[in-house]
Amino acid sequence: MIASLFGRGIVLAVLALHLPLWALFPAVVVWGMFSGMAITLGRVLTHTQAPDSHRSRVVSIYQLAFFGTAPLGAWLTGQMIAGFGVLPALAALGGCTLVASALATLTPVWRAGSERRSAPP
Repeated sequence: MIASLFGRGIVLAVLALHLPLWALFPAVVVWGMFSGMAITLGRVLTHTQAPDSHRSRVVSIYQLAFFGTAPLGAWLTGQMIAGFGVLPALAALGGCTLVASALATLTPVWRAGSERRSAPP
């Protein structure tokens, strides 16, 4: 999942290089593939790591965060584009995504699930 976040950051940074049209479309397809992978893995992790007794609550919070923050992100991106332009906004978003993926590798959250699965019953 972190690899897909990192890949999306790289693609956003590459898009900020003002690619020609013939290279833009394949780059957007690659970005979409990384996004699809992250969405699928996020749902799998949510369903497999949540306790059975609380799974529906956990999934509802996940859905609220996933769909509820999209309008906020769209508005903030629009403000960045209006203030700085499309290419600088793409570069900033790509940089922020790369930093977020690097920080995600440092969190103990990713190790907690593997320890729980590898523990003897």
